[in-house]
Amino acid sequence: MKIMRTLSISIGAIVLTLAAEQIASAGLISSTTTVGDKTVVSFTDGDGTWTAPTGVTSIEVLVVGGGGGAGQGGGGGAGGFYYSSLYALSGSTVNVTVGAGGGGGAYQSDGTSGSTSIFDLLQAYSGQGGFRTVNGDICGMGGASGGNNQGGVGLTAANPGYGEYGSGSGAGFAGITGNSSAGGNGLTCSITGTLTYYAGGGGALVRGVGGLGGGGNGTSSSGTAASAGTANLGGGGGAGWNAAGGAGGSGVVVIAYTTVPEPSTIALLACSLVGLLAYAWKKRK
Repeated sequence: MKIMRTLSISIGAIVLTLAAEQIASAGLISSTTTVGDKTVVSFTDGDGTWTAPTGVTSIEVLVVGGGGGAGQGGGGGAGGFYYSSLYALSGSTVNVTVGAGGGGGAYQSDGTSGSTSIFDLLQAYSGQGGFRTVNGDICGMGGASGGNNQGGVGLTAANPGYGEYGSGSGAGFAGITGNSSAGGNGLTCSITGTLTYYAGGGGALVRGVGGLGGGGNGTSSSGTAASAGTANLGGGGGAGWNAAGGAGGSGVVVIAYTTVPEPSTIALLACSLVGLLAYAWKKRK
């Protein structure tokens, strides 16, 4: 029993050494979990670098840009969406930027676009801000997504107060033209271990529902601010009505990888096992 206890402690020490060397980041807010045999790192804010563990040269990666803020009438466009199940790193240390969401436009103002998210050489572009109603004539147009799906068009109407506003585009579907139109839906990814929608467009006036993937809902009454896109999903903001449009949701960068021990570590583990087994055999004699 004493020999086996010593053996377990030795193996545990080597495993802990490996775990301590798995990640190094600076200037970023992140969290780390384990899904099956993979380490999953979610970067949720900031700008910095990530250093790959020794032996890791390719990863699974999701990059979502910041969603656009909504205007008075038009929903904000969702951030861009990029996913790869096998991405080859350009080097051992890479740049990481999590794109911020755009601001919602004040009364009679357009929303602003979000910011681009970056991982290594990959970029997920920002969602476009939604547009305001112009001079009570042309209804607010929805913003395009970072993936270039177009927002719903705001059309001239005999009574623009009840006219055809445009919802924001999602990563998967374009925005829609029409009063109370829903935001375009985003796309799904299960890199975190849970199937999740990302990058939904913001809903238009009045009470347009945000698209799947964190899109904000359009406001339901005059003077009440619309809802924002969901943080770290890259959703577009919901459209405002005589009040501020909703802000866009921030983007996210998620990576997953399997740690590969160095040959020297494997050799050390093997030598330790051989030595302890030889000692055990000798004691038995």
